[in-house]
Amino acid sequence: MDTKIMAPHVLNGYVWAVLKANTTMIESNYGGLRPIIPASQEPEFTQYNKPFLVYGFAEDPTSDNLAIRSGTLVYLL
Repeated sequence: MDTKIMAPHVLNGYVWAVLKANTTMIESNYGGLRPIIPASQEPEFTQYNKPFLVYGFAEDPTSDNLAIRSGTLVYLL
């Protein structure tokens, strides 16, 4: 298992695939970038005047089993 893969990145990839398949959103409308961004990048995307998703992720470090990780992922349009 690649420890560099994080759950929010996998879920963001899935959400983006669903959006592309069901809307007119494409990377070229956002300067070649995927419009699912962490909150810290929001000012960069306001220049496109198109909808985009902002997400926040927090990992819960309280699990006793180190192989199991949990967290919270939140999206805002």
